Amino acid sequence: MTASRVLVTMVGPDRPGIVAAVTAPVAERGWNLEDAAMCILEGFFTILMVVAVPEGTGGDVVREAVGGPAAGMGLEVTAYPLRPGSAEAQESGPGLEPMTVSVHGSDHPGIVHAVASAISDAGGNIVDLSARLLDAEPGTDNASGDAQADVGADTRSAGSAAGSAGGGSYVMFIRALIPSGDQAASLPVRLVEVCSAMGVQCRVQPDVADVL
Repeated sequence: MTASRVLVTMVGPDRPGIVAAVTAPVAERGWNLEDAAMCILEGFFTILMVVAVPEGTGGDVVREAVGGPAAGMGLEVTAYPLRPGSAEAQESGPGLEPMTVSVHGSDHPGIVHAVASAISDAGGNIVDLSARLLDAEPGTDNASGDAQADVGADTRSAGSAAGSAGGGSYVMFIRALIPSGDQAASLPVRLVEVCSAMGVQCRVQPDVADVL
Protein backbone atom coordinates (compact mmCIF):
# COMPACT_ATOMS: atom_id res chain seq x y z
CA MET A 1 0.00 0.00 0.00
CA THR A 2 1.36 3.38 -0.99
CA ALA A 3 1.58 5.72 1.98
CA SER A 4 1.59 9.47 2.40
CA ARG A 5 3.44 11.16 5.24
CA VAL A 6 2.18 13.98 7.42
CA LEU A 7 4.16 16.12 9.85
CA VAL A 8 2.18 16.78 13.03
CA THR A 9 3.22 19.38 15.59
CA MET A 10 1.75 19.94 19.05
CA VAL A 11 2.57 22.43 21.78
CA GLY A 12 1.07 23.26 25.14
CA PRO A 13 1.57 23.11 28.92
CA ASP A 14 3.26 19.90 30.02
CA ARG A 15 1.36 17.26 31.99
CA PRO A 16 1.58 13.48 32.46
CA GLY A 17 0.05 11.25 29.80
CA ILE A 18 0.35 13.47 26.75
CA VAL A 19 2.31 11.08 24.53
CA ALA A 20 0.01 8.16 25.32
CA ALA A 21 -3.09 10.26 24.61
CA VAL A 22 -2.01 11.80 21.30
CA THR A 23 -0.57 8.60 19.83
CA ALA A 24 -3.72 6.59 20.60
CA PRO A 25 -5.66 7.74 17.49
CA VAL A 26 -2.58 7.02 15.35
CA ALA A 27 -2.39 3.43 16.58
CA GLU A 28 -6.16 2.89 16.47
CA ARG A 29 -6.26 3.76 12.76
CA GLY A 30 -3.29 1.59 11.89
CA TRP A 31 -1.18 4.59 10.96
CA ASN A 32 2.57 4.31 11.49
CA LEU A 33 4.56 6.77 13.59
CA GLU A 34 7.81 6.82 11.60
CA ASP A 35 9.74 9.58 13.31
CA ALA A 36 9.30 11.82 16.34
CA ALA A 37 11.12 14.33 18.50
CA MET A 38 9.85 15.98 21.67
CA CYS A 39 11.12 18.25 24.39
CA ILE A 40 9.92 20.31 27.32
CA LEU A 41 10.98 23.97 27.45
CA GLU A 42 10.06 26.16 30.41
CA GLY A 43 7.18 23.86 31.31
CA PHE A 44 5.83 23.68 27.76
CA PHE A 45 5.59 20.36 25.95
CA THR A 46 6.29 20.21 22.22
CA ILE A 47 6.43 17.28 19.83
CA LEU A 48 6.90 16.72 16.12
CA MET A 49 5.69 13.46 14.62
CA VAL A 50 5.99 12.08 11.09
CA VAL A 51 2.96 9.85 10.55
CA ALA A 52 2.59 7.48 7.58
CA VAL A 53 -1.04 7.32 6.44
CA PRO A 54 -2.86 5.75 3.45
CA GLU A 55 -2.37 7.53 0.16
CA GLY A 56 -4.83 10.40 -0.19
CA THR A 57 -5.21 11.01 3.55
CA GLY A 58 -4.80 14.75 3.96
CA GLY A 59 -3.30 16.75 6.78
CA ASP A 60 -6.75 17.90 7.82
CA VAL A 61 -7.82 14.29 8.43
CA VAL A 62 -4.77 13.64 10.62
CA ARG A 63 -5.24 16.92 12.48
CA GLU A 64 -8.87 16.09 13.20
CA ALA A 65 -7.97 12.59 14.40
CA VAL A 66 -5.40 13.72 16.95
CA GLY A 67 -7.12 17.03 17.66
CA GLY A 68 -9.61 15.62 20.18
CA PRO A 69 -7.08 14.05 22.56
CA ALA A 70 -4.69 16.94 22.02
CA ALA A 71 -7.34 19.53 22.92
CA GLY A 72 -8.15 17.54 26.03
CA MET A 73 -4.51 17.90 27.01
CA GLY A 74 -4.47 21.64 26.25
CA LEU A 75 -2.36 21.31 23.10
CA GLU A 76 -2.47 23.22 19.83
CA VAL A 77 -2.10 21.01 16.74
CA THR A 78 -0.92 21.59 13.18
CA ALA A 79 -0.47 19.05 10.37
CA TYR A 80 1.47 19.43 7.12
CA PRO A 81 1.60 16.90 4.23
CA LEU A 82 5.19 16.02 3.32
CA ARG A 83 6.58 15.73 -0.19
CA PRO A 84 7.90 12.30 -1.21
CA GLY A 85 11.65 12.07 -0.61
CA SER A 86 11.77 15.16 1.61
CA ALA A 87 13.63 13.35 4.42
CA GLU A 88 16.32 11.98 2.14
CA ALA A 89 16.86 15.40 0.57
CA GLN A 90 17.46 17.02 3.95
CA GLU A 91 19.45 14.28 5.70
CA SER A 92 21.88 13.28 2.97
CA GLY A 93 23.05 14.04 -0.50
CA PRO A 94 26.03 13.85 -2.85
CA GLY A 95 28.95 16.03 -1.90
CA LEU A 96 27.81 16.63 1.68
CA GLU A 97 29.87 15.92 4.79
CA PRO A 98 28.10 15.46 8.15
CA MET A 99 29.70 17.28 11.07
CA THR A 100 28.92 17.73 14.74
CA VAL A 101 29.59 20.93 16.65
CA SER A 102 29.48 21.07 20.44
CA VAL A 103 29.75 24.38 22.27
CA HIS A 104 29.85 25.23 25.96
CA GLY A 105 30.87 28.15 28.11
CA SER A 106 29.59 31.19 29.95
CA ASP A 107 26.13 32.16 28.74
CA HIS A 108 25.62 35.45 26.92
CA PRO A 109 23.59 36.69 23.93
CA GLY A 110 24.65 35.84 20.39
CA ILE A 111 26.22 32.38 20.73
CA VAL A 112 23.69 30.50 18.58
CA HIS A 113 23.65 33.21 15.91
CA ALA A 114 27.45 33.37 15.66
CA VAL A 115 27.90 29.62 15.26
CA ALA A 116 24.90 29.21 12.93
CA SER A 117 26.08 32.09 10.76
CA ALA A 118 29.50 30.48 10.29
CA ILE A 119 27.85 27.23 9.22
CA SER A 120 25.47 29.08 6.88
CA ASP A 121 28.31 31.06 5.32
CA ALA A 122 29.98 27.73 4.48
CA GLY A 123 26.81 26.60 2.70
CA GLY A 124 25.98 24.19 5.51
CA ASN A 125 22.55 23.02 6.60
CA ILE A 126 21.83 22.52 10.32
CA VAL A 127 19.73 19.34 10.66
CA ASP A 128 19.69 19.04 14.46
CA LEU A 129 20.23 21.50 17.30
CA SER A 130 19.77 21.22 21.05
CA ALA A 131 20.81 23.75 23.67
CA ARG A 132 20.44 24.22 27.39
CA LEU A 133 21.31 26.82 30.00
CA LEU A 134 22.78 25.20 33.09
CA ASP A 135 23.05 26.79 36.53
CA ALA A 136 26.47 28.20 37.28
CA GLU A 137 28.54 26.24 39.78
CA PRO A 138 30.13 28.30 42.56
CA GLY A 139 33.79 28.97 41.93
CA THR A 140 33.65 27.78 38.34
CA ASP A 141 34.85 29.99 35.52
CA ASN A 142 32.78 28.87 32.54
CA ALA A 143 34.30 31.41 30.17
CA SER A 144 37.83 30.01 30.15
CA GLY A 145 39.20 27.18 28.04
CA ASP A 146 40.20 26.30 24.52
CA ALA A 147 38.18 25.97 21.36
CA GLN A 148 39.03 22.78 19.49
CA ALA A 149 38.36 21.43 16.04
CA ASP A 150 38.82 17.69 15.48
CA VAL A 151 38.91 16.54 11.88
CA GLY A 152 40.00 12.91 11.66
CA ALA A 153 43.33 12.74 13.45
CA ASP A 154 43.95 16.46 13.03
CA THR A 155 43.24 18.53 16.13
CA ARG A 156 43.46 22.30 16.14
CA SER A 157 42.95 24.55 19.16
CA ALA A 158 42.87 28.22 19.94
CA GLY A 159 42.67 29.94 23.31
CA SER A 160 39.24 31.43 23.91
CA ALA A 161 38.70 35.02 24.82
CA ALA A 162 37.08 35.89 28.12
CA GLY A 163 33.32 35.91 27.80
CA SER A 164 30.98 38.25 29.54
CA ALA A 165 29.60 37.03 32.82
CA GLY A 166 26.34 35.18 32.39
CA GLY A 167 23.76 33.52 34.56
CA GLY A 168 25.20 30.04 34.04
CA SER A 169 26.89 27.69 31.62
CA TYR A 170 25.48 27.36 28.09
CA VAL A 171 25.68 24.02 26.26
CA MET A 172 24.78 23.50 22.58
CA PHE A 173 25.02 20.54 20.21
CA ILE A 174 24.62 20.85 16.42
CA ARG A 175 24.55 18.36 13.56
CA ALA A 176 25.12 19.90 10.15
CA LEU A 177 25.67 18.89 6.52
CA ILE A 178 28.54 20.77 4.90
CA PRO A 179 29.41 20.84 1.16
CA SER A 180 32.55 18.79 0.53
CA GLY A 181 35.78 20.46 -0.47
CA ASP A 182 37.26 23.73 0.68
CA GLN A 183 34.16 24.74 2.67
CA ALA A 184 34.19 21.58 4.77
CA ALA A 185 37.96 21.77 5.23
CA SER A 186 37.98 25.39 6.39
CA LEU A 187 34.83 25.42 8.52
CA PRO A 188 36.35 23.83 11.67
CA VAL A 189 39.04 26.49 11.79
CA ARG A 190 36.46 29.22 11.21
CA LEU A 191 34.30 27.87 14.04
CA VAL A 192 37.32 27.87 16.35
CA GLU A 193 37.80 31.56 15.58
CA VAL A 194 34.11 32.36 16.09
CA CYS A 195 33.87 30.49 19.39
CA SER A 196 37.10 31.99 20.69
CA ALA A 197 35.75 35.46 19.97
CA MET A 198 32.53 34.56 21.82
CA GLY A 199 34.47 33.27 24.84
CA VAL A 200 33.13 29.72 24.61
CA GLN A 201 34.63 26.29 23.99
CA CYS A 202 33.92 24.55 20.71
CA ARG A 203 34.58 21.07 19.36
CA VAL A 204 34.03 20.18 15.70
CA GLN A 205 34.32 16.65 14.36
CA PRO A 206 32.98 14.41 11.61
CA ASP A 207 29.55 13.06 12.45
CA VAL A 208 29.38 9.37 13.25
CA ALA A 209 26.13 7.71 12.24
CA ASP A 210 24.17 6.29 15.15
CA VAL A 211 20.88 4.51 15.67
CA LEU A 212 19.04 7.46 17.22
